[in-house]
Amino acid sequence: MGKITCLEEGFAEVKTLVSCCPKLEHFALKKLEKVVKELEFKVKICKEWEELKIKEHELKEMIELKKEILDVKIHKELEEIKCKKEACEAHLYEELEELKGKAELFGHAINPIERIKCGFQEFKIHFEEKKEYYEKLAECHKPKFLIFSDCDSRVDPCKILNLELGEAIVVRNVGCLVAAYGEEGTCPSAHAAIEYAVKELQVEHILVIGQRNVMQFSLL
Repeated sequence: MGKITCLEEGFAEVKTLVSCCPKLEHFALKKLEKVVKELEFKVKICKEWEELKIKEHELKEMIELKKEILDVKIHKELEEIKCKKEACEAHLYEELEELKGKAELFGHAINPIERIKCGFQEFKIHFEEKKEYYEKLAECHKPKFLIFSDCDSRVDPCKILNLELGEAIVVRNVGCLVAAYGEEGTCPSAHAAIEYAVKELQVEHILVIGQRNVMQFSLL
């Protein structure tokens, strides 16, 4: 408004001069038109400059915001990659340990005594690590399962069912045979196991684990 006021005052002054000297009217009008156009151009340039500064500020804010979003995204992706890497390393470590175990078994296959010694040494280490657990097992014997299984070395019911020590009584014999009740002498160990498990230990379940291609049945 200050510029407009000055312009109006200039017009008033020129009008006063022209009234005193009418011959200067045409020249004064031409000069004023030129000044007005110059002022309008300058105002336009200033306005555009202000708009550009506003847009520049907005662009800077937008760039900063996008940068923050991108940083968060990159950080999240890096964390995911790190987690996947750790999981992969853990999996590879487990596979390596398994391969080492197999290699040791293969190495001791020719010498069965060394295989037994190695297995016992590993159990002693495991026993010391879980000594409290084994001490509790020694104090209390409350299995929930009585399991009959074939004595085939490839069929281990505790491994198949993922049972821990103390969870099951296992009776293994050739062909997984359990004689009918009352047939004394045919399978006394099986009868004794049933009586002990049911009457004394009060197991909740009795399982008989069978398998395909049992060679003993084909020999009967």
